[in-house]
Amino acid sequence: MEGAQDARIDHYQTLADAAMFNRVATNKQRINPKSDLFDADKVRKSMNQKEVDPEVKKRKHAKAMAALKDWKP
Repeated sequence: MEGAQDARIDHYQTLADAAMFNRVATNKQRINPKSDLFDADKVRKSMNQKEVDPEVKKRKHAKAMAALKDWKP
């Protein structure tokens, strides 16, 4: 699973690099690739983060409990 996500991130990074090259080649304006385009390092760090927001946990729990409400063994 992580390998597929890493491949997708690398693909987006390649697309972002191509977009930056095209913009610089056509406009020759200064851009910051870290903030103006896709930041692969930021996404990798967020993927490796183990802590989940408590609000997200509450919503996921409520959704799971609602799905199990009508379940009968």
